[in-house]
Order: sequence, then structure tokens, then C-alpha cells
Amino acid sequence: MYFRIKQSLDLTIIGKYPLVEEGIHPVGIDHPNLIDKIFFEKSRFSPIVPLAKLANGAKYTDLMSNSVFGLGLKLLVSDRLKTIIESFKHNGCEFFKTKVERGLVSERYWIMSAYEMDYESLDLEGSKFMLMKDIFQEVKEIHFNSSSDLFKWREIIANQYGQEFTFKIKKLAFNTTSQNIVFLNPVTGGIGYFVSDKVKSQMEQNGCTGLDFVMV
Repeated sequence: MYFRIKQSLDLTIIGKYPLVEEGIHPVGIDHPNLIDKIFFEKSRFSPIVPLAKLANGAKYTDLMSNSVFGLGLKLLVSDRLKTIIESFKHNGCEFFKTKVERGLVSERYWIMSAYEMDYESLDLEGSKFMLMKDIFQEVKEIHFNSSSDLFKWREIIANQYGQEFTFKIKKLAFNTTSQNIVFLNPVTGGIGYFVSDKVKSQMEQNGCTGLDFVMV
């Protein structure tokens, strides 16, 4: 059984949405070493990260919703949540240290960047893939015979259809050898973070806040 991690919208817990509305960058937004230059790949340099500022009325949570430039499709997580993720996921993502400030108080947080998508965790026959044009327009259902076939999708689709085409995983089915934490892209909403029941229970037992679980 797998669950998708989603940002909590319970305002009685987080106080405001998004929790972080502003990021302070120590360099200009065109600097080549800013973290936004890392996009679904392992970093080849030490990225420059923004200092995050908590919105008025917001509270610290383990998973922080944000609208900061450079952190799109990346997670902003606490020490506690980082520790849990690392105990189950030993590769495929990396963490970069930052701070979240509220007035004169600051807390250490981590920007989690996923660089390996776990397509091998999918049951290809039970999943559904759609050929997309310009991200939003569904063209037709497509099929993959193996995970290695799926890994070549960029080249295959680019050669047959064009650069404006891609695919989206519309229906998910996981195989019995899936990892406890799975990253997938592209799915509805961009990148999907999925966890097993074992990971979900660990996060709940540790009182992690700011996240919801949706069964898939």
C-alpha cells in the first residue's frame, strides 16, 4: 500500500498557506550556482540556497509549503523529517542546508532535491501513461514494455512527435519490489513523492506536521 505525500492545508495546524512566502538570495537570480539550476539531477556544484522567511501568522512544521523562487518541485523539510527520509531512502535525493526565519528566531531546515525517478518501482501493465502536448493537452495513451524502454522516453517521443510533447503518469500501480520511498515525474502536479505504509507510520509516530497522506 502506497501513499502520496501532500502539503497539509489544515490552517489550524500551519496557521497560513503557504508557510514561506519570501526567500532572500545572497546573489542575483541569474547566478549560475543558484539551486534552481539543479532540476531532477544530482548536483555538480555546491548550490547557493535562499534564506526562507516564515509568513506572518505561520507556524513551523516538518514539511514547509513555500512559494520561494528556486524551490519549485523541491521539498523544504525539518531535521526530523530529513532523518526519517534518509533512514528509508539511501540514494536518489540530496539535502542542502538552509534556515527558516521568523523575526529574530531561525530554525535549520533542509531543501530536498530528488535526482533519480523510481520508474522501476512501477507495475507498467497496471499503470497508465498519457502522451501530452504542451503539458496540459492529452493526446493518447502510450505503453511501455519494460522499465528500460521507459527510461528512453525523452528520445523516443522527441524523435517521433517533437520537443513540445512529453508523457504523464496518469494511473499508478506499484510492483512488489518497490522501495519504501518513491519519486516519480511527471505526474499530476509535477513530481510525486510516494511512501509505503511503513514510512507513513514512522512519520505519524514521530509527530511530523505539515503533511497529508493520500492513498494511491
